[in-house]
Amino acid sequence: MGVVGLFFLIAVIFQQGMVGLPVAMGEAGFTPADYGMAIAVNGVLIVGRAAKPAWVQMMAARRRKTLVVCRVCHEDIHYSGRSGPPGG
Repeated sequence: MGVVGLFFLIAVIFQQGMVGLPVAMGEAGFTPADYGMAIAVNGVLIVGRAAKPAWVQMMAARRRKTLVVCRVCHEDIHYSGRSGPPGG
């Protein structure tokens, strides 16, 4: 019976996106077409997301949570897309 209850709880959680989101968007003044566009764009973003960086793939292949790297590589991993460390 516990498995059935757990399955029901998981089903309720996943259904919130299909019930709660349209209701909230409708109350905010969005049309059903706007909801459809939001769901479609979400799917495109999930399918079209960029590949994981090389260091993430390396850690996954080694089944590790930590990776020893030099200082330059450390800063590249943590500050990629930014000019450098905050205040630096």
